[in-house]
Amino acid sequence: MAAESVPPDDLVVGRIQIQSRDIFTREEVHEASALLRAMRRTMNGLHVNTHRWVIRQELLFSEGDPFRPEKLAETERNLRALGYLNEIRVAAIDTTADGRVNVLVSLRESWSLNTAVTYSRASGGNQRWSASLSDRNVLGNGFTLGAGLGSNEIGSFTNLWFRKRRVLGSPFVVGADFYQPTSGYYRGVALSRPFYAQDDAWSMGLLAWDSLSDRRYFLSNASPVGDDPTREASLYAELPMTQTGFGASAQFRLGGSGGRIWRVGAGARIVHTIHHVGDQPAWLLSDARWADLSFLLEPGQPMTRTQGTMVYPFLLIETLGSRWTKARFVRNYGPVEDLPLAWQVNLKFGPNGKAMGSTVSVEGSSYRAEVDLTRYQPVGGGIFRLLGSGYAQMGSPENRLYRYDLLAGWTQVRGGGDTPWLTRVHAEYGQGESLTPSEAFLLGLDRGIRTLEFDGMAGDRLARWNAEQGRVLPWTPLGLFKSGAAVFYSGGCAWWGDEDRNLGDARHEVGLGLRFGPTRSSGARTTRLDLTWNADDFSGGPVFTTVTRGTF
Repeated sequence: MAAESVPPDDLVVGRIQIQSRDIFTREEVHEASALLRAMRRTMNGLHVNTHRWVIRQELLFSEGDPFRPEKLAETERNLRALGYLNEIRVAAIDTTADGRVNVLVSLRESWSLNTAVTYSRASGGNQRWSASLSDRNVLGNGFTLGAGLGSNEIGSFTNLWFRKRRVLGSPFVVGADFYQPTSGYYRGVALSRPFYAQDDAWSMGLLAWDSLSDRRYFLSNASPVGDDPTREASLYAELPMTQTGFGASAQFRLGGSGGRIWRVGAGARIVHTIHHVGDQPAWLLSDARWADLSFLLEPGQPMTRTQGTMVYPFLLIETLGSRWTKARFVRNYGPVEDLPLAWQVNLKFGPNGKAMGSTVSVEGSSYRAEVDLTRYQPVGGGIFRLLGSGYAQMGSPENRLYRYDLLAGWTQVRGGGDTPWLTRVHAEYGQGESLTPSEAFLLGLDRGIRTLEFDGMAGDRLARWNAEQGRVLPWTPLGLFKSGAAVFYSGGCAWWGDEDRNLGDARHEVGLGLRFGPTRSSGARTTRLDLTWNADDFSGGPVFTTVTRGTF
């Protein structure tokens, strides 16, 4: 019954009803074929549905609170962001005569136990594989456990990870990671209190880690150890690095107007890094030569800015809008996506030179700035998006450096129903100066250019682009995946500014493939199975790749 006599500002939240459905409904089980019916029954039976208290603690409203429709919409977005629930709807269902608005929280469970197996093989014989088992909603309690193992060009590895939100009913989140490669380790722990709602008053975060690992350090082909500045293939060495770090930050919400939210805060990051370049007289390069790399730690070389302890206190400024839209097929393949329709910008700025206690081996003043930005906007019948990140170091000339990366994309979904045509156009450009060998931009088999080796091109310049025409198919394999097919053209190049190469040396490729996006399991990363030909030389035949990361 409508409460026509109650002013909207006097409405309050009434009864909150949570309606949860199994991964597969009873009808979906009975209508399936014998084998599929058994699989669906097994998945429903093995899966432990999310406890009601887990869902209730994520609600941004309680019975008796003032009724605010924007809180219902924000709660719906937060529940989707958890990654282990589907088909979420938070809506008012009726209003009583005394002004109490009853709310229904409707959702479908997802299969949260993820088994992931990846394998890729480059033409040179290098292989990458991994296998992992994780659960993002262990026994319906809303926390994550995972374990994995695998191998890459450097060696084998194992890893473990854990995440828990709202520990003991508090607003805090804890996490731990352990990574064990053939030689070395990574150990990290984190404690945070995020902004659960846009009008939350504060957030904080603590992070500590230490590691010892072999890492690929990419070098210019025109460097002292390069032998051909026109060479396309990347040049690198695998060098050990030890690092210990600690970070802390806190933010507070300021008043906003016109729907824009402002947050300010402060923090600090302390990192101690040792590059073990001088541990032996020569190192093996990727082109099978041995070379003395001790020059990397000479005065004026970029690596000297990270050798030692860096102390970086900073100010934080964040701004974001409150306008959102729902879409499908923009970032992932099928599930509902929440896209912010206003600039989101995060800025850090502060000194990091010797005056702050840094012991890195570069003299003079030094200031560092870091920025991340996001923008989505309806344009031309589609959705345009701009993602950017960068950092710069200012001060004395010997301390100056910068690195930025901008990605722009446009996605158009044409045709109604569940089988639309999808047009995607993306481009990315990145540039840097005085970068350390670990900060290089990379292009490779699973980093944007499929007909290259894993790390086929590297440098302080990057340009790549992609145009793809696809169609969502009517088939949903096993009732678990949205499927589609696509044809595409890609191009790109990465190079160092001192090499005798430029954008004119870009690689071009064409291909076709299948797309799969999960509909009943946690996580929504799109899997792309592609056959790709080098458009500059078709004699090599197609390259088959399986990619589950990246934008295009």
